[in-house]
Amino acid sequence: MKLLATLLVAALAALGAQRFGSARAARSPGAATDTMDLDQVVARAQELRRENERLAREIERRTSLLATSPAPADEVGEVEIAAALERWRAAHPEEVQAAAARKIERTTRTAPGEVDLASIPMLELVQTLSRSSLTNFERQELFQKLREAGRIDEYVAAIEKLAAEDPENADLQVALGNAYLQKLFAVGNTPEAGKWAPLSDSAFDRALELDEENWGARFSKAVSLSNWPAFLGRGPEAIEHFEILLEQQATQPKQEQFALTYLFLGNMQQAGGERDKAIATWRAGLELFPDMDGLRQALAGAEASGTTERPADR
Repeated sequence: MKLLATLLVAALAALGAQRFGSARAARSPGAATDTMDLDQVVARAQELRRENERLAREIERRTSLLATSPAPADEVGEVEIAAALERWRAAHPEEVQAAAARKIERTTRTAPGEVDLASIPMLELVQTLSRSSLTNFERQELFQKLREAGRIDEYVAAIEKLAAEDPENADLQVALGNAYLQKLFAVGNTPEAGKWAPLSDSAFDRALELDEENWGARFSKAVSLSNWPAFLGRGPEAIEHFEILLEQQATQPKQEQFALTYLFLGNMQQAGGERDKAIATWRAGLELFPDMDGLRQALAGAEASGTTERPADR
């Protein structure tokens, strides 16, 4: 706007200069007006003065109009920009949420210890925690911080709402079961714990009803059952689910998470006194996942105990 006003002033000034130049040329030597008497000179000077005053008033008027006119399109203020951004956000909620989730995930990867979960909307946290790109360690660390921030109940409520809105979604049932487990971890070894374990198990069962090959549902259920008190007798059921997972994994493209099935199943077999089976399970896992440190350490520990002879080909 200042640039436009400057150009206007310059243009009007140039017009005045042009007219003054014309009058001056009329008085130049050799011109036809050389015979102009004093009265004519005075009259011409007064005419030029009036013209200059008129030009000054016109400059003032146009400058005032510029000051009160709306800003041109290329000078939109911050208020207009903010309003336009809010309109876009309202029209694209999924993109906004996805962008926020990516931001949280990047923050988690670069400085997981500095994430302030108290200020992040719960829906964005739910989306972030559900992303497969998070490692198990990163996800568990976020859950730990969620418990420390006192937001587990809020998280459980958010997952319950999503699962209720889409009851045929097996993945949401898995998320619901894991949410109940997080609540179980939060209450610890208290009478309240007896409420959340069955709720979690039921959610995993519902997920398997919807999709019997849902790896996350079966694995989470098996791991959960493996941690139930021994007197409840759920150990054999956990082993059965791990064995079903091995059968299903054999027909699917290999995934790194499949190594955990061998690790946990071997752990349960060893805990049940079946060391030979445990070693065979861990070895089978290492054949497929040679970089899995947990399997290597479990096998090394069992073999170092000397309770089972190593085969000659090992």
